[in-house]
Amino acid sequence: MKYDSAEIRLRDGTLAKFRSLRPEDAAQTIAAMKKLYGETDFLARCPDEFDLSIQQEEAWIEGRVSDQRSLMLGAFIGSEEAGFADLYPLGGSRKIRHRGEISIAILRRWQSRGLGRAMLETLISLAPGLGGAAGK
Repeated sequence: MKYDSAEIRLRDGTLAKFRSLRPEDAAQTIAAMKKLYGETDFLARCPDEFDLSIQQEEAWIEGRVSDQRSLMLGAFIGSEEAGFADLYPLGGSRKIRHRGEISIAILRRWQSRGLGRAMLETLISLAPGLGGAAGK
């Protein structure tokens, strides 16, 4: 699902902008993800395992934005990608289409300012409008 944008003021007064990633963000997104993978042991990969080309990342972003059942947000502070939040379904059958998975990753320098909470609240508020959500 495409999400245009929203601005959120963090606890320290910093202004963050949330929006769907765009194909032209691919190079910056790859760099931010590699940095994230290097900052923590709690993500699924090591930095050297994230080896998508810019073209592969562009295609992946296009696929996520065109999928009406999922949502991926980039959090931008100034021109920097500070983090990501992702919500995607775990199944499509009527009995389980209400189930999904959320992931949030924030660069260390932007942590502990309320960014993760704001991203989670945004995902939760948008979830009922995703295609395939319970009751649809």
